[in-house]
Amino acid sequence: MAGIGFKLRAYTQEGTLGGIFRGYYHAALVAAGPWILTVVSLVVVQYLMRAQGDETRLFLELIIYVYAWTLITTAPIQLVVTRYLADQLDAQRLSTHMPTLVSVTLVNALVHMVIGTAFISFVNINWFMRFSAVALFVLVAQTWLVMAFIGALRAYHLVATSFVTGTAVNLIAAYTLGRYLSVNGYLMGMVVGQCAVLAVALASLAREFEFDISFNWDWLEYFKLCPQLPLAGFIYYASVWMTLMFYWWGPEGYLIQTEILYAFPTIDLASFYAQMTIIPTITAFYVHCETSFYEDYRGFYNAILTKKPLEFIQDSRRRLKTRLRDSLFGLFLIQVAVTLGALTFAPQLQILLQWNDGERYMFRNVCLGAVPQVMLLFCQVILFYFQLYKEALWSSVVTFIGCLVGAFITLRFGQDYYGLGLLLGASLGCLVGYWKLFGQVDQLEYLTFSKQPMAEGIPFDRDMMTPEGYLGKTILRDGKMVS
Repeated sequence: MAGIGFKLRAYTQEGTLGGIFRGYYHAALVAAGPWILTVVSLVVVQYLMRAQGDETRLFLELIIYVYAWTLITTAPIQLVVTRYLADQLDAQRLSTHMPTLVSVTLVNALVHMVIGTAFISFVNINWFMRFSAVALFVLVAQTWLVMAFIGALRAYHLVATSFVTGTAVNLIAAYTLGRYLSVNGYLMGMVVGQCAVLAVALASLAREFEFDISFNWDWLEYFKLCPQLPLAGFIYYASVWMTLMFYWWGPEGYLIQTEILYAFPTIDLASFYAQMTIIPTITAFYVHCETSFYEDYRGFYNAILTKKPLEFIQDSRRRLKTRLRDSLFGLFLIQVAVTLGALTFAPQLQILLQWNDGERYMFRNVCLGAVPQVMLLFCQVILFYFQLYKEALWSSVVTFIGCLVGAFITLRFGQDYYGLGLLLGASLGCLVGYWKLFGQVDQLEYLTFSKQPMAEGIPFDRDMMTPEGYLGKTILRDGKMVS
C-alpha cells in the first residue's frame, strides 16, 4: 500500500487545506471504505427503522454478523493474494492481474456462498431475507478481496468512486424499498448498494487492464509457500471479534428468531462503533508513517545492492530502526488522542444514539482496547514487509488467547467491564509483536545475508536481493516459484 501512500502524501504536502483534505479523505476510504459505508448506512437505516422494534434488531444483528464473519473468513485469502500481487508487480507481470482476479473472486464467492447458505438455513426468517443475507455475505466478502487488487494497483481514486457511489445507491435503495417491504427492503437496499460498490470497482479494474476472462491459479501456491501468513490474518480478526462473540454466547446473550443467531443488544452496536476510532490512526499510517518507513526500508536494501561498506549498511539499518520506532510512537499518540476524544464525547453519543449505560460502558472499554489493537496491527504490517510470518502468527495467537481469557474474566464482573478482554488480549499481542519485530530488526543484516540462495547452491541473482525478492523462503524466477 506504500504506493498509494506516496500519492496521498503528495496531496498533504501541497500546503493547502484542499490538498490535506483530499489526501486524508482518500486515505480513509482506502483504509476502511467498507467499514465507513456500513456505519453510515446503519445509522441512517436505524433511524428510518426506529419504530419497527424486533425487526430493527434482527436487521442490525444480521449486518454485524455479515461484516464480522467476512472479515474473519476473507483474511487468509486476502493476505495471500496481496502477497502474490506484490511479487507480480515487482516482476512487472501485470498481465496476471485480471486472470488472478477472476479465479480469486470465483473461489471466494463459492466458499462464502456455501458458508452463508449453511448458516442462514438455521435462521427462522422468510426466503426473501435468506436470499438477501446470503447475497450480502458474498458481496461484502468480494469487496474485501477487490480492495486488495485496488491497493496493489495504486488506484486510490477507484476506492473513492466506488464507495461514494455505493453509499449513495445504498441509502436511496434502502429508503425506497424499505417504504414498501419494511425490513426486507432495507436489507435488499444494502445488497443493492454493495453491488454498486463492486460494479464500479470491477469496471475500473477491467478498464485499467486488458479484460481477460481466464484463470490463473498460481496464487494458490502461496498457501504452501507461506502458510503462517493466512493463519496470522485469520487469528488476528478472530481475536478482535471473538471478544464480542463470547458475550453473545454468555448468560446475558439470547437468540433472535433462530437457533443460531445469538445477540447481546447492549454491547453489539456500541462495540461496532468503537472500532471506528482506529480509522484516523490507520489513515495517518498510510499517508505518512508507511511511506517514511518504506523510504528507509528501500534505502537499507539499496545499500546492500550497491555494495556499500558494512558500516554504511549498519547505519542504514539503525536509521530504519529509529524511523520505525518513532513512527509507531507517533501512531500511538494519535490513537490515544482519538480515544480520549471518544471517551470525552461518549455521554453526547449516548444521547444521540439512544444508548443505555451498558452500551456506553462497552463503547468506553472497546475504545481503550483499540489503542493496543491498532498498534498490534501496525506491528504485523511491518512484520509482513520483512516476511516474518511466523513472528506475526505468534502475536496473533497470543492476542487470541488473551482476548478469550479477558472476556471470560470480565464476564464474571458484570457489564461495567465488558469489552476489556480486547484490551488485555491486544496488549499482550502488541508486546509480543513489538518484541519480535525489533528483535529481528536488530539483526537485519544477518537475516538478509543468511537467507540468500547462494547457501543452497542457487546461483546469485541481483534481483533476488531486492526487498520483494528472497527475504523469506521463496524466490520468483521466470515466473516460477522456487523454495
